[in-house]
Amino acid sequence: MFDAIGPEVLDRQACLKLLGGVSLGRIVYTERAMPAIQPVPFVLHDEMIILRANVSGKLSAAIRDTVVAFEAGRFTEDLGSGWSVRVIGRVTEIVCPEELAELAVLPLASWDNSPNAHYLQVTVDLISGRRLTAPE
Repeated sequence: MFDAIGPEVLDRQACLKLLGGVSLGRIVYTERAMPAIQPVPFVLHDEMIILRANVSGKLSAAIRDTVVAFEAGRFTEDLGSGWSVRVIGRVTEIVCPEELAELAVLPLASWDNSPNAHYLQVTVDLISGRRLTAPE
């Protein structure tokens, strides 16, 4: 599907498939009443965005139990083709021991390997994406 701008508008399944193929995204949240954005390693699991953060860290405190935006994408160096997916969802901490055991084996990179790191999930309540394909 195309709109007036040109890039292909992606459906939910195409967006989820693309998100499942990358491991770095950007989370957008509010910090001191101002917009903030931070890159984060993540993994898509059961249509949820899973990330790890330090329990006492600034990011964890700012996003837990809030609504956030999340974006991931990939473009060629010449910007001739690529894609971007955007998600709006609520962040919650995962505390169920069974879920934590399931997540512990996922290929989730973390920039915080402290013993205080914990798992957070972002629900995929709204999702949209676009793909730009180089002309043939």
